[in-house]
Amino acid sequence: MLATTRTLPPQRSQVSRPVLPSLLWADKVGRPLQYSELWEKNMRSGILMGFTTLFSLAAVLTAGTVLAQATDVQCDQCVDRSDLAAKSVSSAKLGNSAVTRSKIRVGAVSTGKIEDEAVTGDKIATDAVGLTQIDPTQVQARVSGQCAAGQVVRGINQDGSVVCASAFRAVGLFLQSSDDFDPDYTRGFISVSSPSTGFYCLTPDPALGLDPTTDVMFVSADWGFSAGEGNLAIAYVTNGACAAGDFSVLTTQSGANSASVAFHVGVP
Repeated sequence: MLATTRTLPPQRSQVSRPVLPSLLWADKVGRPLQYSELWEKNMRSGILMGFTTLFSLAAVLTAGTVLAQATDVQCDQCVDRSDLAAKSVSSAKLGNSAVTRSKIRVGAVSTGKIEDEAVTGDKIATDAVGLTQIDPTQVQARVSGQCAAGQVVRGINQDGSVVCASAFRAVGLFLQSSDDFDPDYTRGFISVSSPSTGFYCLTPDPALGLDPTTDVMFVSADWGFSAGEGNLAIAYVTNGACAAGDFSVLTTQSGANSASVAFHVGVP
């Protein structure tokens, strides 16, 4: 058998070519991806990412719409002030106890929203306005209490209680023909002097704080205790030469100064 010899064609020289960055991508088994495979893979990823972004944007827009609608909710059959004509809701259209304090916002009803004579006595229930419903610094509570005989009401407190005091802070019966007073009918004065006929200086109790320049003193003749022509006796307050703080009285009979006139005084 003859041996045959086959000459192989010369092999091509291996030329090294740079590996493009895109060829560095490989599949799961480490096989380099070709351009066509890489393009297809990138396209699929791009489409998937696009849908994901689109769905995310739609979700955000939907949530925004829901929130926007939630802030402008209009309930069915709701009524606000713009739906009511002026004076369209009167007391006759409201059921008894339909509007309670818990349904009225604090400060919602002011005096400017109440017409003159709109709230009368027949519209206020019995015992509806008591001490617990008023501000005593703005509304006077009902006056309660009384003063003893011989006293007067000098003041009323916020709670309605009264401040009592004597009708006169100082009173006195001063007898004729003497520089003295009747202790049974005199209080608020500690002494009396007569520097001249018919002229008297009455000294008040310093604790009372009486001032003859500002406090008024009433005086009248007492004909029963006066001597002589008692019905002609006159006593009146005068500005005499008394010590500072003393009240002055002058008594006369038949037009002349007289020491025979008894008199009463009182300082409210």
